Amino acid sequence: MRIINLAHGDLAVLGAYLIYLLLEHWHVSPFLGLLPVLPVMLGLGYLLQRTILERSLRSGCWCRC
Repeated sequence: MRIINLAHGDLAVLGAYLIYLLLEHWHVSPFLGLLPVLPVMLGLGYLLQRTILERSLRSGCWCRC
């Protein structure tokens, strides 16, 4: 692995916050809140991987392997 994705923690915290918002505003169970939040976070993580991380990997090798 040539790049470390430091956004994993940020995505996890954002997902937890979205579940918290569902809990507070619509009184949804946290477990039921996973149903809409998980696909959204999956899509966001996939978009991040395809746009930013893979582009930085293709830009050139910045390490001396």
